[in-house]
Amino acid sequence: MAVYTLLDREIISRLLDSYEVGELDAFEPVSSGIENTNYFVWTKTVDQQKNTAWVLTVFENLHEEQLPFFNRLTRQLYEQGFPVPAPLTMKNGADFFRLSEAGLIDKSEKCGVLVPRFPGKAKEQHTHIECQQVAEFMAKMHLALERFPAIQNVDHDFAWFESRVHLLRADLQPSDIALLDQAWQRYQTYIDRLSACPAGIIHGDLFRDNVLFDAQGISGVIDFYHAGFSPWLFDLAVVANDWAVSHDKIEQLDDTFGQALQGQSVYVESKLDALMQAYTCVRPVTQTEMELWPRFLEMAAFRFWLSRLKTLHQPGYQENIKQGDCVKSPDAMKLILLAAMQR
Repeated sequence: MAVYTLLDREIISRLLDSYEVGELDAFEPVSSGIENTNYFVWTKTVDQQKNTAWVLTVFENLHEEQLPFFNRLTRQLYEQGFPVPAPLTMKNGADFFRLSEAGLIDKSEKCGVLVPRFPGKAKEQHTHIECQQVAEFMAKMHLALERFPAIQNVDHDFAWFESRVHLLRADLQPSDIALLDQAWQRYQTYIDRLSACPAGIIHGDLFRDNVLFDAQGISGVIDFYHAGFSPWLFDLAVVANDWAVSHDKIEQLDDTFGQALQGQSVYVESKLDALMQAYTCVRPVTQTEMELWPRFLEMAAFRFWLSRLKTLHQPGYQENIKQGDCVKSPDAMKLILLAAMQR
């Protein structure tokens, strides 16, 4: 949700002319997030007494041919009652726009969507009940997508890990290289067993900032652009590595990392239990999945440590950020990886 592409009132108005949403009343760039450009947009029609709120997203790292999968996925979930941002259909029947259609010739390859803005806010700290709610949501989503016909793999297969391990070695300090090599060797011993576990379409990126809460509970789940086919428990492990760790403890630990973790864990065991119990009440896991749960935690931490290192040392298009901060700390995920490896 960082801002890479700056849009003015005229350009946004042109884009909105392609939809049946009324006229632009106000807009605001969203500077939090990492990968795409987002604007909050408010529109009003003649007969409306109040504004309607939308999110306008410009994709910075997705191409037009990739969008049908994500748009079909969110639309199916939305039609089944899940509070997810399905794209609004344009007057011409398309479910995404091209910036070139609004006169931005130099940005002609970029495209985007307009989706409803959900009420509620993301939270920094979550109760055990909220952990249960997100786990239940995830399990229901997995089952709802069990027969989803389109297939797109999540970025954590052998080739993805191998390429990033080799790319990053030249940028890291010796201590990080040692951990990288150790985690990579361990990954190769467990990946085949994890890949054989029950699988389907997952969200893939359900960190705390992608779940909105209001007084009734979960009011929206956003950012499905890492979704794809994967073992289901990988999805729950991504959640656990953000929702069921002590972020206060992570911030307090210094750069001794491995030594600092001796005899303690950054995991909050009661929240780990709450996540797993709530998930299995909806989709019972197999004995093999339960035995491999620590390795799912490890693989999820390894995957996001690598991706954050890549953004830090080899940012690519993220060097063009105009507003916000596109880098999450690799060190926080490194501590979680070390804790997972000890389980």
